[in-house]
Amino acid sequence: MENNYLEQLSKGQIKLKDIPVEHRTLELCEIAVKKDGMDLYSVPIELRTKELCEMAVRKNGYSLIAVPLKFQTKELCKIAVKVNGWALRYVPVEYRTPEICKIAVNQDPWALNYVPPQLRTKELCEMAFEKDGWALGYVPVELRTPELCEIAVKNFGYALEFVPIELRTPELCKIAVKGNGWVLQHVPFEFRTEELCEIAVKQYSGALEYVPEHIKTDKFLSKVNFYR
Repeated sequence: MENNYLEQLSKGQIKLKDIPVEHRTLELCEIAVKKDGMDLYSVPIELRTKELCEMAVRKNGYSLIAVPLKFQTKELCKIAVKVNGWALRYVPVEYRTPEICKIAVNQDPWALNYVPPQLRTKELCEMAFEKDGWALGYVPVELRTPELCEIAVKNFGYALEFVPIELRTPELCKIAVKGNGWVLQHVPFEFRTEELCEIAVKQYSGALEYVPEHIKTDKFLSKVNFYR
């Protein structure tokens, strides 16, 4: 029976969860985890050894959530976020050090969401924005400075949505719509000039929906049709 499971598991014909618990040997668990770290979930607790857990985490950082607490060391957490930055959400708070947070954000900028507020420094935020400006949404409002907002928007126009209203200047809005016309909807109404709206529609014709009615002249609409 075990040999049949061994063959099927090795060929990827079945998953560890498909094998009755009483037949899930350490050998079968190792084979499964080597193929998919998340299979650690299906490993009986008594077989989740330190070595097996590390094997799983090196394959898939998210499997950290299935690692027994006694094996969730700082070193293992570092391995997890190197593989999958988002795994920072499963790292015990006491291990979310500046070093581990930096590794996580460098791997996945959205991991910024799980960085303790006091560690979301200007440098760390800049690192995140260089990869994905939308990570601005995970920065505490009080830390969203004009400089940081500009970095985020330059890298990702959508980030304008998370820029405090008082910091949405005409210049910043122009940078944003050049990157993605869709964000015209997040531009303060008083800044939606004909020039800015033309830039937005040129970039994305669907932005016409957010163009003020008084700007939608025949001349302007002809430009819209041209850019479709």
